Amino acid sequence: MTAVFVSVLNLAINAGWVALAIMGLRLLLKLPCFRRFPRWCVCLLWAVVGLRLVCPFTPETHFSLLPSGETVPLTVVTDPTPAIRSGVSSINAAVNPILAERFAATPQYSANPIQILLAVLSYAWLCGIAVMLLYLCISTLLLYHRVRFATRTPDDSRVFECESVQSPFVLGIIRPRIYLPYNMEAETRADVLAHEYAHLARRDHIVKPAAFLLLTVYWFQPLLWAAYFLLCRDIEAACDERAAKRFSDAERRRYAASLVRCSVSAKTHAAISACPLTFGENDVKTRVKSVLSYRKPTVWIIAAAVVLCAVFAMCFGTDPVEKTASGNTDPVSSLSAHYKAAELVLANGMFSFVQTAEAAPGYSVDSDGVLWEIRTDSETGAETAVRLGTLTECAPTTAETHFPDSAVLISGTGEDVRTLLSGTEHVLETVYDDPALDLIQRYTLFAKEDGTVYLLYSHKSADREDFIVRWMYRLTEVAET
Repeated sequence: MTAVFVSVLNLAINAGWVALAIMGLRLLLKLPCFRRFPRWCVCLLWAVVGLRLVCPFTPETHFSLLPSGETVPLTVVTDPTPAIRSGVSSINAAVNPILAERFAATPQYSANPIQILLAVLSYAWLCGIAVMLLYLCISTLLLYHRVRFATRTPDDSRVFECESVQSPFVLGIIRPRIYLPYNMEAETRADVLAHEYAHLARRDHIVKPAAFLLLTVYWFQPLLWAAYFLLCRDIEAACDERAAKRFSDAERRRYAASLVRCSVSAKTHAAISACPLTFGENDVKTRVKSVLSYRKPTVWIIAAAVVLCAVFAMCFGTDPVEKTASGNTDPVSSLSAHYKAAELVLANGMFSFVQTAEAAPGYSVDSDGVLWEIRTDSETGAETAVRLGTLTECAPTTAETHFPDSAVLISGTGEDVRTLLSGTEHVLETVYDDPALDLIQRYTLFAKEDGTVYLLYSHKSADREDFIVRWMYRLTEVAET
C-alpha cells in the first residue's frame, strides 16, 4: 500500500505542475489581445492534467518542462537517508536536510521513521477517498430523489420538467437528461436548451463526473481542487461560446439575460457541484461579459490554438530527460560508475590521522543514484559493498558551508578549496549513520563542468549539530571489478 501511495503522490505532484502552467495560461488569455481565443482549447489543456493522473508511465522527451518525473523515489521507504528529487535544487536543498535529520534510519528500530509516516499517510489517503465517495453517492442520490417526479416534455424525450428544480441542469452519464423548472419562459427555455445541448454534444456529462472521480483519488493535492473548479468554469464558458456563435447580437443579449435569471445561489451550487452540469453556475458576471463580447475566431486563431495545445501536451504530458551543460544525462546517470581515489586534495589539520589515496576504499554510484563504498579486507583481500545511501542534488552554494578554515589543500597548487571547486555543476550528497563507529557520516560528490569528480567526507557524533570535514579526494573512474 505504501508503494501505491508513493506512486500516487508522484502523479499528483506532476499534475500539480501542469495545473499551475494552465492557471498561468488562463491569466494570459484574459488579456484583450486573446479575447478571440476559443475556450474549448482551454478544456483540452485540462485533459493533459487528467492524462498525468491516470497514466502511471509517460514517455521521456527533451521537450518536457516538468522539473522531475519522480519527485519521491520508490526507494525512499528503504533508504537509510530518505530524500526527494524535485528537480529544483533550492527545494532539494531545503527539504532533504530536514528529511535526513528527522527520518533517517535508526539501527535499533525495525522500521524506518519515513516508512511509518508513509504507512499512516496511506491509510489517511484511503479514508479521504471513502469520505469523497460517500459525499458523491449521497449528493447524487439526493438529487435523483429531488427529480423523481419530473415529467418528460412532449417535444424532446431527453428534456424533463420538475417543480423542485430551481435552475436547469444536465444529470446522468449513460442516458443524460436535461431538467428544467416548470413554467419557464419560451425565450429563456430556448437559450437554456441551446446551452444544455452543447453540454451533451461535448460529452461534458461524462467529463465532469470523471474529473470529480480523479479529484476523489487525489483529494490531498490542493492544486487539483483549484483545477477542478476552474475546469467547471471553462466547461461552462466553452458551452456558452458554442451556443453564442449561432446567435445574433440581439440573441446574445437575450442569452446573457437568461444566464442572470437562471443563476443559482452559492448554497444550491455547492450542493450539486459534484454531479450535474448546471446552466446557472457561479461566475455569471464573467460569462455574461464573454457572451456579449463574443466574436467568431478566424481560421488562423483556431490553428494557433491547436498548435498551442499540441505544444503544451508535448511539454507537460511527458517526463523530462534532464541534461547538464556538457550534454550528459541527469547528474545521477552521468556519475553512475565505479571510482577509486586518485589524489588526496584536502585534509583537516585538526586531526593527526589522514586517510591516504592508496588506502582509501573504492566507491560506486549505481543507476538508482545509490552511493556504495567498496571496502577491502587487509588480510583476506575480500571486498564488501556498503550501501551509504541515495545521492540527492543540492544547491552548489551549499558547498561553501562545508569547509572550515582548518581544512586546507595538501596537494596541487595549494589554492583555496573554493577556487578548486569553481565550475562545479552539480553537488550530490548522502548521509550514512554508521552503527559501528557511532558516527553520522556525510559523503558529498562535486561534479565539475570539465568532468572532474571530487568526494568530500565529513562526520559528526550524535550530540553535535555540525559536521566536521575530514578529507576530500579527486576520484577517477575505473572498470568494474
